[in-house]
Amino acid sequence: MIKSRLLTILQGMLLVAIILTLSSFSPRSQANDSQTLTLQDFINKACYKQCIDSKELMEYVTIASIVQQVDPEDLLAIITIESAFKPKARNAASVGLMQVNLDYHAKKFKTTPYNPKANVIVGAGIYKACLNKRNGNKAKALRCYNGENVKNMIYPNKVLNTLKKIKELYEIQRLNSPEL
Repeated sequence: MIKSRLLTILQGMLLVAIILTLSSFSPRSQANDSQTLTLQDFINKACYKQCIDSKELMEYVTIASIVQQVDPEDLLAIITIESAFKPKARNAASVGLMQVNLDYHAKKFKTTPYNPKANVIVGAGIYKACLNKRNGNKAKALRCYNGENVKNMIYPNKVLNTLKKIKELYEIQRLNSPEL
């Protein structure tokens, strides 16, 4: 149990190192060496104003992924679709980066649900519960996260497609940073 937890923490620390260096890599697949792709660029594509700082976001995602034992890339994909990186996003009773539904989850917050760190940690916990409920099946867990009454796969497919793009960013970073 302790070895497993330590391994999870070390993996999280490695991911933080990779993510924090995203702003300094240039993908080999791009023809123009002057072009760079960063996490901030990814965020800017999804969010045109009132976006969270990428380093701040990654700190919260990393903490939440370790605390809740979920993949940080999954959390980034959910945040992309749910709020487009806007900490003050609101849609009916759902608020914040992870669009946590306050009708069901308000008591899970020890602070305001608009607090980005708290919102990501609570949202990650909800997602983890959905993963457990759906035996680790991400598509079904995403349907659960989006609401049990959702029968179609539109939301899960959006998140999973975004997750694929995020994982490609990580793979490019890994290939371009052999020292990591």
